[in-house]
Amino acid sequence: MLVLSWNARGLGRLEKRRVVRSWVTNFKPVLLFIQESKLAVFDSVVIRSLGWTTLSRGMGVEAVGSAGGLISLWNEDLFCGKACTSNSRCIILVGELMELKKMVVVCNIYAANTESGRKELWDFLCREQSSFLFPWVFGGDFNTVFDPSERRGRGCIMSSVICFNSFILSSKVVDIPLLGMQFTWTNHWEKEVLSWFPKLVQRGIHGSLSDHNAIMIGEPKDNWGPSPFRFYNVWIEDKKLMDMAREGWMNCKDHFKNVKWQRPKIFDLPLKGLSIYEKEGLELEFTKEEVLEALNSCDGNKALGLDGMNLSFIQANYEMIEEDFMKFIGEFYYDSSIVRELNCTFVAFIPKCGRMGFMSDYIPISLVGLMYKVLANLLANKIKKVMASIIGEYQMAFVKELQILDSFIVAMEIIHEWKKNKEGGLLSEVGFREGVR
Repeated sequence: MLVLSWNARGLGRLEKRRVVRSWVTNFKPVLLFIQESKLAVFDSVVIRSLGWTTLSRGMGVEAVGSAGGLISLWNEDLFCGKACTSNSRCIILVGELMELKKMVVVCNIYAANTESGRKELWDFLCREQSSFLFPWVFGGDFNTVFDPSERRGRGCIMSSVICFNSFILSSKVVDIPLLGMQFTWTNHWEKEVLSWFPKLVQRGIHGSLSDHNAIMIGEPKDNWGPSPFRFYNVWIEDKKLMDMAREGWMNCKDHFKNVKWQRPKIFDLPLKGLSIYEKEGLELEFTKEEVLEALNSCDGNKALGLDGMNLSFIQANYEMIEEDFMKFIGEFYYDSSIVRELNCTFVAFIPKCGRMGFMSDYIPISLVGLMYKVLANLLANKIKKVMASIIGEYQMAFVKELQILDSFIVAMEIIHEWKKNKEGGLLSEVGFREGVR
């Protein structure tokens, strides 16, 4: 729900009506409250000039001479009016919020400039609240303040502030956060109405043609793009959901085409130390057992794809998608490439220190997708089987159960042996940065 409220100080000028119409077009409020319209006539022409075609229904209180006047407009597709009442100081609408299927009372207020007139209005609203037992929303110009600090330049009458506070307490009105300006109020009604709009805020609109800035109340509609889908592991326990996923997967199979390409041949590629059988083993097509081993060796909570699915879903429903999964592996084997989109990943920046000021203070980590992860494991498992045949006798890296730091330990033992036997030797040190270039 989005409510726009403005003390226009007269709508006789065409420029002010254009401003209101532009707000209606840009912000698309459900309700529009205008105070001090100063219009002697309220009819369908006024509604069209302000609400255009969006806010097609309205109710107005005509001005007395050149003072006062209230207008309330609403979008009947989003707010269905059921009842209404009004006087010279307020318009009360009872209606249903169509999206939430909730009844609510909205009140457009223009309080009097005198203390006695305001007290009379507060008493009237308290009586009306007992007649409509729904959540209330107040908007408009109250012509008083909740706290003396809210008024600048001149003092305020404390008796008026006390009277207004008494009305707020008796009506259970709650302060809604306002962005940028002073605030209005909305009825809390035992905190129920705020549960409907958990992100409710007020926003001041600058640059109006009146000496009052307009205030818009509603939930932020910042467009950050579509929310990404995320698969939750608890869904696996829902049998009906898995049956629905299985049915959806089978229905989508017609969209996949099994196009096979001839794998490029390798001419005279030197593979040091590999036997003919090991060479042939590297080029064998991936078996179902190898794919399943690579899949189960992955952490199910990692490798979240761009579609939101993680490996837990694949692992739990592998029997359902095995045929299509093996078809993808086969296409990768014959084509020697993967679809470019599968290599698209999220990049997370991990801070290296407490206070970050430059990009160098972060460690970028690429979050690979699940299909890419399985393919990487498949290739790694293939290479593991022949690594022992091509790794040198004195090499420490890429050897199972050995670590790069083991070479440091061996070097220290050699130096210790030389010193012990009073022998000489030659050592060559290569820094890590130079070694990787």
